[in-house]
Amino acid sequence: MTLNVSVTPPYGVAPLTVQFASPGVDSGGNTVTNWNWSFGDGGSSTAQNPSHVYTTIGNFSPNLVVQSTHGTSALAVTGLGGINVYANPTPAFHTLYTFSTNFGAGPNGGLALSGNTLYGTTTHGGISGFGAVFAINTDGTGFSNLFNNFNSSYTNGVEPAGGVIFSGGTLFGTTYGGGDQGGGTVFAISTNGMGFTNLLLFDVGFTPGSGSEPQATVVLYANTLYGTTWYGGADNHGALFWVTTDGANNGLLHSFTTPYYNPDSQPINYDGLYPSANLICSDGTLYGTTEQAGNFGGGTIFSVVTNQPGSFSVLHYFSAADPVTGTNGDGAYSFSGLVLSGSNLYGTTAGGGIYGNGTVFAVNKTTLVFSNLHNFTGGGDGSAPRGGLTLSGNTLYGTTTSGGIYTNGTLFAINTDGSGFTNLYSFTGGADGADPQGDLLLSGNTLYGAAGAGSVANYGIIFSFTLPSSIVSSTITIGNLVRLGGGAFQFNWTNTPGSSNDVLFSTNVAIPLTNWTVLGAATEISSGYYQFTDPQATNGPCRFYRVRSP
Repeated sequence: MTLNVSVTPPYGVAPLTVQFASPGVDSGGNTVTNWNWSFGDGGSSTAQNPSHVYTTIGNFSPNLVVQSTHGTSALAVTGLGGINVYANPTPAFHTLYTFSTNFGAGPNGGLALSGNTLYGTTTHGGISGFGAVFAINTDGTGFSNLFNNFNSSYTNGVEPAGGVIFSGGTLFGTTYGGGDQGGGTVFAISTNGMGFTNLLLFDVGFTPGSGSEPQATVVLYANTLYGTTWYGGADNHGALFWVTTDGANNGLLHSFTTPYYNPDSQPINYDGLYPSANLICSDGTLYGTTEQAGNFGGGTIFSVVTNQPGSFSVLHYFSAADPVTGTNGDGAYSFSGLVLSGSNLYGTTAGGGIYGNGTVFAVNKTTLVFSNLHNFTGGGDGSAPRGGLTLSGNTLYGTTTSGGIYTNGTLFAINTDGSGFTNLYSFTGGADGADPQGDLLLSGNTLYGAAGAGSVANYGIIFSFTLPSSIVSSTITIGNLVRLGGGAFQFNWTNTPGSSNDVLFSTNVAIPLTNWTVLGAATEISSGYYQFTDPQATNGPCRFYRVRSP
């Protein structure tokens, strides 16, 4: 028997009051007889619905031992996640959910969104330890395991590493291993957790016509799912596959060829090796990357038409990284899905570049002109990006798996012309997670993503990041303006002697400052951090804000 409890809110600024709530009966309708809550900070309670105040900053793992008239054994408790209590140095970042082994571990794939609900997968954890499909609201509430029976018998597959996509009330994804033939699966499941179905079973024996071990999720085009496998195919070096959404038909679009090795031990072939990234589809053409090989050994960017198995074409060959320094001019070893804007495809490489720490690149799919937009230094800007990029207007957003201030990865932004690179956030490896690898999801002004490690038990987190709005100042450099909701905003800057903290607004950023309207003084809520309210911020045209200078 199980007991589903709730925690509201799961995160917030200290001191944080959290309400714990439990039903009075278990899943079988049996009366609950006692509760023993441990709040993770030394506090405890035997009440059914206690509230608790967390006064110190940190990540806490509450626990509940509970019994019912069903028997003497403790009930299985669901809905009890981690509590993240923090100060306000980076109000834009929120840890929405902290994983624990029973609810999943290692959320390395991208997220899917329907309404206000995010969906994703974990590579490990769950009841059997082989992964889970989960749902969580965008405000961090309502976490649930939709499916966690990826089991050791392999029937349902194991290690769903790539995340899921959403279409018409159904989630589609892949598992890296398992299934009846051992090489992984393509699966479908309803958003209510019902109707789990294996659409395709990959053969670990590498039977010609079967891929094996998909590491990425699938893309949907015209009622057909397309994806990549790490192994398998005709030559056992990876494949591009398709399967209809009802599982009735499937096949291969391309099998990657057997390489030879040059004197520097670089694998060389014409098409690449080990495709491990999500595909994208545009007007019936699929685009993707391979991690290795190609003409020079550093991998490839490729295209293939969905209904033409012989149409495979290479758009760019990444050059070999120096065997000693790991450097080159264009990047190497791409694990990145691509994003398309106009005729340009954008992505990342995990290695190569002039510092050997990876790159952000662009390639024109028509002219094949390649551009190296950014070379990661391994310092404050990050290192080794493995996820793809997310595009909004002319800005690309992405993550790195390492580097940054705390060496645990970064969240960054860069313009499509390579200008304006900004480190938006450095992961600490604590309550905010570490090692983000999946693609980001943008909804409105908020980015959502997963960090596959970090947190108290190193099981990973789901996070959100509110993008800064435009805020300008006549002479004073200020930090990010963050929308808090209800017309409230927060920003940070250094208030120099003689300056004012009066906030002004206008719907036309180009007019003289003397014509801007004064809202009033911003309130200093902590050292260097200010807050103000504009009740009309959500009505009418876009509003711009300034802080009055001396």
